[in-house]
Amino acid sequence: MFRFFHVVLLLFSFPNNSCIPTLLYGLGSWFFARVTETVHTSHGPVTIYFLNKEDEGAMY
Repeated sequence: MFRFFHVVLLLFSFPNNSCIPTLLYGLGSWFFARVTETVHTSHGPVTIYFLNKEDEGAMY
């Protein structure tokens, strides 16, 4: 377990423009994106993935 945190610390010790944190966030969100919506465009249907379901009656 210590080695795992050591590797994470090394990955995040690079400068902020290394894109590692953004890449890890994007890869992690792939596992949780379960809600989909299909939008029809002039080039065909596009499927959009969301992390949480929209509240239909929400004011904002």
